[in-house]
Amino acid sequence: NGPADVYGVGALLYECLVGKPLERGGPRPSDVVQGVNTQIDEIVARACHRDPEKRFGRADVLGEVAAEALTKGGAMMTSAVPLVSALPELGAEVQQVSLASEIAANSLNGMPAASNSQIDRVLATALADTTEKWLVSKGKYDYGPFSLADVIKQIEKGDIVAGNIIMDKDTGARVQVDSHPLLGPMVETAKQQRDDARRAQAEVSVQSRDKKRGVMLYVLIGLGVCGVGAAVYFVIDTVGAGKTDKIAGIEGPDKSDLKVKVSEPKKPPPAARSGGGRRSGGGAGGNYTRGSENLAMDMSDDSDEGTETLDMGRVYQTYAKYGGQLGGCLASTGEGSANIYINIDGPSGRVGFVKINGKQGGALYGCLNRVLRGMQFPSIKGPRTRAEFDISL
Repeated sequence: NGPADVYGVGALLYECLVGKPLERGGPRPSDVVQGVNTQIDEIVARACHRDPEKRFGRADVLGEVAAEALTKGGAMMTSAVPLVSALPELGAEVQQVSLASEIAANSLNGMPAASNSQIDRVLATALADTTEKWLVSKGKYDYGPFSLADVIKQIEKGDIVAGNIIMDKDTGARVQVDSHPLLGPMVETAKQQRDDARRAQAEVSVQSRDKKRGVMLYVLIGLGVCGVGAAVYFVIDTVGAGKTDKIAGIEGPDKSDLKVKVSEPKKPPPAARSGGGRRSGGGAGGNYTRGSENLAMDMSDDSDEGTETLDMGRVYQTYAKYGGQLGGCLASTGEGSANIYINIDGPSGRVGFVKINGKQGGALYGCLNRVLRGMQFPSIKGPRTRAEFDISL
């Protein structure tokens, strides 16, 4: 096992230096071998300690510190092994101090810390030591023991932070972890990394929130545009429907179930003429205009002897067919009856002039005017034919 191997290597080192096996009360290597410093004495003492937990953790660590001591330099100048006045007997209790503890103690006592190269070597040596001898104090509670490698891992994870105290359970040496010459920079670096990670996460969160707000803003704008469009469509549709309903009401659909009374045509009075009997479009009397219609040009009065006119019976037969539509106009406008005056163009057989109750305006006029102008009377080779009749419900 590891402790036994360390003991064997320590004993072999002693025998190589002194020339005889390790025994109680034997001479120290530094007293026998010229040029060997006293640190070799402490290395052998620790390697051959009767308590396996106080020996070096691994044989390769023992080899490294022994090589440093034999060459009189490097890490052994800040050795974890305390100086003792004499080589202890086998089984004797020896106070052991780790490399990091000694550096921490020197730092607390105002001694200068080791150089970067020394710290690197000391840290590498300490990390190789798997002895769990470190306690971590967090407020009222102590945690551990841990090896130095475990302590460093906890620092990197943020489990050990500035203000926590690290303590060597063997010697009782205590120091704040952020004041430790080896661990302090690690604590600061780990804190900086955590702060950077938090800032990066905060930036990501802010960007995510801004992105969500932007999406929501576009959604709201889209919904608003859709709502406005729907409202405009509704208004236009409502107005259009109202107009359609109004027009439909005015036009008066064919109401075949209505009882409409349509009188036979009356012969209207002859149209008045002016200007000495001249048939002129500029005549003033009897001038009922609707577009270009002018009753002064009508040839169907009593003074027009021999002029062909449309037979009133045929006139009656034609407009009587539209009785349902004419009655529909009365019903849709709320009227009970109407007097209708029309002027039928001879060649085309179409109504060219309309008067309702002596007027050319109003809802009833608009509805009846459309129905009357849609009628087709027989064509004749003659001028206009006037007709007047009544309708009632």
